[in-house]
Amino acid sequence: MGEEENQSKEDVEALKARIAELEPQLKAKDERIAELEAENEKLKATMAEATKTLTAYVEREKETAIKSILEKANLCEEELKKLDLAQLRLVQKSIDSVKGTVKNIRSAGVESKGESTLTVGDLYHKE
Repeated sequence: MGEEENQSKEDVEALKARIAELEPQLKAKDERIAELEAENEKLKATMAEATKTLTAYVEREKETAIKSILEKANLCEEELKKLDLAQLRLVQKSIDSVKGTVKNIRSAGVESKGESTLTVGDLYHKE
């Protein structure tokens, strides 16, 4: 049994030495974890602020788009408020496109007076 006790004492001493070797690494990892957690909190705060800023920007853009649409067309403001910014931009583009088309139709054929051809503009400008 003396030999077994001696072997056990050597094993215990080897384990103690290994633990002493690993303790600084464990401490360094714990410090790094704390640094990363602090950095993560800063990033979360930055993301929250960016989200808040972006949300405010989108809301302002929506208000501007709604105002622009209401100035150009007779649409319900409450229905427009339900739309997101992309949908509002599409409505704006559609209104602008239609207004451009109407303007083109009104001016089409204005110069065709006296010619024998009939244009859509002639129909619009018919006297």
